[in-house]
Amino acid sequence: MQKPIKVTSRFATPYDTARVLGVSKRRTEELIRSVRKLTDRILQREALTSKAAKRKAVVSSAEKKRGRKAVTKA
Repeated sequence: MQKPIKVTSRFATPYDTARVLGVSKRRTEELIRSVRKLTDRILQREALTSKAAKRKAVVSSAEKKRGRKAVTKA
């Protein structure tokens, strides 16, 4: 039976990984900045999309309620 891996030390940071791979400090900072910028854009887009989806769901549910009670005149 397999046993779970136990981590007794801290997790590696991006700085640790870059140091081990031999990347310069300046390049490391540049890469981290670009990744944070991309991540921020993705999070903002998802936030806008979820707001739009919530807004659309509220509108459609309100339309459904009105549609059931609507009486057509002949």
